[in-house]
Amino acid sequence: MTLKGILKNTLRVFGLLFLVKQTRKLLFKPKLRNVRILVGVLCNHKCVMCDSPQVVSAVEPSNRLLEIQDYLNLIKNLPRSVRNVVVISAGEALLFPKVELVFPEIKRRNIAGELVTNGSLLTQRITEMLVEI
Repeated sequence: MTLKGILKNTLRVFGLLFLVKQTRKLLFKPKLRNVRILVGVLCNHKCVMCDSPQVVSAVEPSNRLLEIQDYLNLIKNLPRSVRNVVVISAGEALLFPKVELVFPEIKRRNIAGELVTNGSLLTQRITEMLVEI
């Protein structure tokens, strides 16, 4: 066999391997690993550098997205592939009532949990709970 023939056969094999890899990507979709949970749009600050125009004053409780039980159900039903849950808000996540109930459920599922906060509402109890996660 000539060098040209060997190269043709090699390219065919690599082409076939490429097609197999692409087919696997289509058939076996990537697993969900990270989840971000938006708990509201309330904030206790009016920062001039804030890039969240939808943030409203904390005195308007109607701006909650879901009830706490909805968030707990969401976490309970996450796929087993999820390894990280970030609780965020377009304002201050700790203004959401009972948000601290979300973290024990995240821990129970053996998932890493994070909280994005401006820190102004952190208490000793919440801080200790977050450290345990």
